[in-house]
Amino acid sequence: MQYSNKFGKHQLVANAVAEIRKQNTVGNRNTVTGYVDDRFMTPQMALQYAAGSLPESTSLPVRSVGFLGSLFYTYDNKYNVSGTLRSDGASIYGSQNRFGTFWSAGFSYNMHNEEWFKNDFLTRLRWYLNAGTSSTVSEFNVGMVSTSYNFLSGRNYYNQYAAIYSGQGNPAVRWPEQQQRSIGAEFGIMGDFLKVDVSFYDRVTNRMISTVNVAPSFGFYDNKFFQNLGKVQNKGFEAMANMRILNNSAKDFSWYLSLGAVQNRSKLKEISNELRTLNESLVKKDDKGNVIQPSQYYQQGQSSALSVRYLL
Repeated sequence: MQYSNKFGKHQLVANAVAEIRKQNTVGNRNTVTGYVDDRFMTPQMALQYAAGSLPESTSLPVRSVGFLGSLFYTYDNKYNVSGTLRSDGASIYGSQNRFGTFWSAGFSYNMHNEEWFKNDFLTRLRWYLNAGTSSTVSEFNVGMVSTSYNFLSGRNYYNQYAAIYSGQGNPAVRWPEQQQRSIGAEFGIMGDFLKVDVSFYDRVTNRMISTVNVAPSFGFYDNKFFQNLGKVQNKGFEAMANMRILNNSAKDFSWYLSLGAVQNRSKLKEISNELRTLNESLVKKDDKGNVIQPSQYYQQGQSSALSVRYLL
């Protein structure tokens, strides 16, 4: 649903959106042998399944629901203000924390639209400022929140299919929340001859999801599980330049050169109480406080790519 109205130098646009999604990734795999003619390499032309193998199938369903509201206002195509509010729920996260709510707000100033600014050299100058929160489910899977089992065909236990433990879930995993602030500017020189976009950002990810390795005595599959680790901060800048080298409209040919530069620094600002407890359980010390067995843990204030390891 959309509302739009323009009155004088003012323009207002509002949107409201609701969506429901269902996705299921299905896969089938067969290992077959015994082809007598390599011109017919389809499964039905094989003589048999590979020894000790049977067809395998997988199903990875994901259901999500979302609600979005947005508002945009501009005055004289110079001053622009926007805001959004979104609430999402997804089955990919644990039963204890299905939904997350996120917002964003932005302001921009098109200085090149001012009468006093117009010139033939610097033809575009736009300043902008943004802040907000966001999250995504695309990088995660249901195995992070639900303990999984593989059902084995051909093997029964009291006339029931046999299941083997294959993954440790954590239903307490929550939506990671990314808080970001950025400020930047867009420059245009001599029309589209040279375009430059430079921005500086400060991004903090709360409740970052990561793999936690544990001792075999925990009894977890592959000695690991997923947990919200705490808070990670990323600071840096991004710069992009696009230059028109050649533009031949008669032959419909254009040649552009693009250059980019990125710098990012990441730091683990806080760790969760659960991870702090795990750290304490992994570090073994003697009566004098000396470490007496190899241990690894995450240390607050260090790079998120760095873990501290004690060795004998």
